[in-house]
Amino acid sequence: MKFQNILILSLFLLLLGCGQAPLSKEQQLRQDLAQMEVLAEGKKTSELMAYFDESFRPDNGWSQKDIQRMLHFRFMKHKSVHITQVLKETEWLSDNEVRVEVAAALGGTPISDISAISEARAQLMKFDVVLQRHDDHFKIKSVKWQHAYPTDFL
Repeated sequence: MKFQNILILSLFLLLLGCGQAPLSKEQQLRQDLAQMEVLAEGKKTSELMAYFDESFRPDNGWSQKDIQRMLHFRFMKHKSVHITQVLKETEWLSDNEVRVEVAAALGGTPISDISAISEARAQLMKFDVVLQRHDDHFKIKSVKWQHAYPTDFL
């Protein structure tokens, strides 16, 4: 009897999973960006690196290993990591490739409201990222970053 209940529950969950409509490319992009934020806040460097495309080559000549070491060092340096991001611009280069501009505040405590950015003790960064879709997930193909200002979050 117990096996029969498990089988029925498994089939029910399988049917629920099959009935969901696939996400649009915009929804998938937002979901992947949100997941990257969660992984960064959780200091999960290896899992975050899975979002980097195999062909990823930063302009400054760093390798993926260099990026992983830099992230790991930054995460270890801080007791906690909180990210507040604002998607500033989205430009679809093709059906599977997109360029996004993201302003991010990286701090040790949560920032409750974007209007509090100027008072927050956070590192403000602006990222220009090209992502490419692979198997229904977007991966970072290239990234440029620079310091940002509170006005970049408006």
